[in-house]
Amino acid sequence: MDSAMADWSPLRGSARFLWNGVLPERRDIRRQVSLPRHTRAIADLHAAFQSTGGIANSNEMTVRLRAHYDQPISQLARWIVARDVVSYTECSETFLPLFQFELAQMSPRQDVRTVIAELVSVFDDLELAWWFAESNAWVSGSTPVDSLRGDPGAVLNAARADRFVANG
Repeated sequence: MDSAMADWSPLRGSARFLWNGVLPERRDIRRQVSLPRHTRAIADLHAAFQSTGGIANSNEMTVRLRAHYDQPISQLARWIVARDVVSYTECSETFLPLFQFELAQMSPRQDVRTVIAELVSVFDDLELAWWFAESNAWVSGSTPVDSLRGDPGAVLNAARADRFVANG
């Protein structure tokens, strides 16, 4: 093994360290091996939803839906494909924040669906999740997910404004 390959040997066979097909620079390896930047960002996203019910992966959602739907996998897939719910995929696993569901019926909240409908044309799945999780000037610097409890109309207006801005 040549000396350049020896420097990369901890990464051999590990695609999770490839960002857009490019290996990180050698001086950054130690920092990224301990916790890649993208992994930290996803952990921050998950933490942002903790105060509003947390998140569930698709398997957990299927178990929750089983009590309310005859075909829970199909129902969840329909919501995800239609982009009626906020979902994002990380490491081949789909996650859904629980704030968007009426937990008693395990159905999507209509106020959240209305907000999502405003944004799906301008944001991909992960951007949409972040939109709910990050502070937003249109809702007085609060996060949309937190503002939904007190003022869903303001969140809808924020979504409309951000869609307008994103469209240019």
